Amino acid sequence: MRRLTFWCLSTLVAASTLGQDRHFDPVTEDIPSVDYDHPATALETGFDVDGSHLNATFFLAQGEGPHPNVVLLHGFPGYDKHFDLAHAMRRAGWNVLIFHYRGAWGSEGSFSLHSGLEDVGAAIDWVRTQAEDDGRIDPENVALVGHSLGGFFTLITAASDPTVQCAASLAGVNLGRAGKHLRTDSEAARAQAEWFDGLAGPLAGFSGAATIDTMIENAERYDFLERVDELKQHTLLLVAGKRDAGVTIEDNHAPLVAALAQAGAKNVTAMVLDADHGFSDKRIALTRALVSWLEQSCR
Repeated sequence: MRRLTFWCLSTLVAASTLGQDRHFDPVTEDIPSVDYDHPATALETGFDVDGSHLNATFFLAQGEGPHPNVVLLHGFPGYDKHFDLAHAMRRAGWNVLIFHYRGAWGSEGSFSLHSGLEDVGAAIDWVRTQAEDDGRIDPENVALVGHSLGGFFTLITAASDPTVQCAASLAGVNLGRAGKHLRTDSEAARAQAEWFDGLAGPLAGFSGAATIDTMIENAERYDFLERVDELKQHTLLLVAGKRDAGVTIEDNHAPLVAALAQAGAKNVTAMVLDADHGFSDKRIALTRALVSWLEQSCR
């Protein structure tokens, strides 16, 4: 078991230390030769949840496999899909599923926190089901990686599903902690609901006020700090942005890292990049951290 580790930009693992023995850097270089029998490809696909069809893209890694898998979760409302991360993980030998929650970006149904969590579970099941017909997919190794709201979905799902061994939260927001605060501040709750509504253009059936109600009603279940005993059983990567004004380190990242350390968690890698919420100017550093963590800790 590895010790709880804290990374900064200066200690990022070099490409030469990736888990596989390869002669190229999957973070910054293309695969040097093509396996024409099993080339890297992207499949336009989807799956159904409670009668709604969710749009998805499945990036298949090169080689016969079986390859481990990542379900990559975008945030709210999902303007950044993080395809750069998907391509790098695929070059490193991971299959990657990117999908849109119900009601998001053309997927059928209505968007909500509750349905989003259900959709993540359905996505994991879909990947494992595909392995029955495709030997390039390892059904026993499905990791979750999520940004912002996707980070919230990642950690709450991992806390509830012991079969998800690896989970990475990138600027993940602790909606449970926020819900506890909004219980006692009606003006802040109203302002937050309006802010949600202002970003909800690509979402169908979404209500900022209903989302605030859901956060308040489920504050204990949604609070990472109350799920530490479950989370510490997993291999975790927690990345925060030093200049993230929306999902601050003080309210979201640092308390969870401290609680996991106090609980004796062994397989946690925590790091802070000098970046904003979207890691806009640290995409290579973010990709390096993610791919290195997957290769070293999750194969």
